[in-house]
Amino acid sequence: MSDKAFLDTNVIIYLYSKSDEQKWDAACNILDSYDCVTSIQAMNESSNVWFNKFKWSATEIEKHLDNIELVCDEVLTIHRNTINKALSLRIMNPFK
Repeated sequence: MSDKAFLDTNVIIYLYSKSDEQKWDAACNILDSYDCVTSIQAMNESSNVWFNKFKWSATEIEKHLDNIELVCDEVLTIHRNTINKALSLRIMNPFK
């Protein structure tokens, strides 16, 4: 595989929730079809959902974060220059 996919918070949550089978299937398909990356931010947001909505323990959450790290080629840290780049892209190509 050479194409990369970013696992955002929603995709990570769908991997662990079978309440919507289509979303779970789509998330699993992403893992099967791409080399995946995610970010510390997405992992943090997922932890918050798992803790507050799923009522998982810290131990359960740690186990699932470990699994996410295993399937991802890289876990990105968001730095200020990342935010600055996103802002400059937004200025160059604003959403309608």
